[in-house]
Amino acid sequence: MWSTRLVVAAVVTLVVVAAIDAFRSGTSGTTSPRLSSTAPSISVRSTSAVTLTPECGRADVTVRIAIRRPAGSQVGSSDYGAAGRHRVATVVVQNVSDHPCRAIWGLHLTIKDRAGRIIGEWLAASWFTRHYPPGFEKTFSLPAVYTCKHPGPFVALATVGIFTVHRGGLNRRQIAC
Repeated sequence: MWSTRLVVAAVVTLVVVAAIDAFRSGTSGTTSPRLSSTAPSISVRSTSAVTLTPECGRADVTVRIAIRRPAGSQVGSSDYGAAGRHRVATVVVQNVSDHPCRAIWGLHLTIKDRAGRIIGEWLAASWFTRHYPPGFEKTFSLPAVYTCKHPGPFVALATVGIFTVHRGGLNRRQIAC
């Protein structure tokens, strides 16, 4: 399947670029100094206040797959528009800490039937990239799957940044068939 090869090629390219970048930033005297990926970002809130926003870590954020209605911003959207207003499998990223943090995360979401065949797959390179104040959540609800001829129950598997979650036992309506 050409789409699977494209996804694999994109992931391999990303890993190679990250490895080269890590190698280059690790050699002393050959490149200009850089901020590490764990260094805090600087955001300006007003002309007189500068605050540091750390990168979201495992203790700051939860990622889960819930059954809920799509967010209004995703319904009717041309990119990854949700299939409707009924309750479907939805990836939820929420800041559960008492401080703001930032995330530079994409999404890879796969739906499989009970035999393990992929019936839907989405890759959104920067869907969850943003500033997360305490308690804030961002969601991605399933668009319609490619085909509904396969038997359930279905499994949703999502990778968001440093997190991987799954939810099984989904029915046709919950995967937007």
